[in-house]
Amino acid sequence: MIELAIAIVIVAGIAGFIANKYLDMKYALNTTAADAALSAATAEMHKTFDSRINKAFENHALIKQEFESLKLQIGLRNSNINVTR
Repeated sequence: MIELAIAIVIVAGIAGFIANKYLDMKYALNTTAADAALSAATAEMHKTFDSRINKAFENHALIKQEFESLKLQIGLRNSNINVTR
């Protein structure tokens, strides 16, 4: 009876080992495909993020130019006014 229990444990261990190897190989292929898909998605997100950052800097430069233009316009208008004390 003890020999039968030991044999069942050994067979179960071997079956578990084989199943684990099979599942590792099966999921290794799936994880490779998933990693490639994630890499492509991440690269696309980085491109989108970079374009947003570039657009923000373009907007910042444009607003800065507008402010400089307004400062010059205000300065020119005020230079025509003579203030006497």
